[in-house]
Amino acid sequence: MFFNSPKLIITTLPKKNCKSFISELLNQRLIACVNLIDNVESMYWWKNKIATDTETMVIIKTTNKKIKEIKNFFLVNHPYETPELIVLDIHAEKKYLEWMIKETGINE
Repeated sequence: MFFNSPKLIITTLPKKNCKSFISELLNQRLIACVNLIDNVESMYWWKNKIATDTETMVIIKTTNKKIKEIKNFFLVNHPYETPELIVLDIHAEKKYLEWMIKETGINE
């Protein structure tokens, strides 16, 4: 039984900031795993005009208990003035969930 809802976080980062940002999240054991998808073209409204950037999409796997710490990390370390931080509940295979909980240092 899991008392700890697994989470999926989606964000974007400039490629030059990506590896150091993610490495720090991993080193602090805030996340268990990440997928990096390079060359994502983003189009969005910014300061009353449409902007276009090429970014890296980051898909982060973590646990519910780490969300507050991750949010604080984002606010301090993300290079964007308004970082994207989308958090979703996920359902996954039991062994994967056990691994995620172990790697984020959560003991139930």
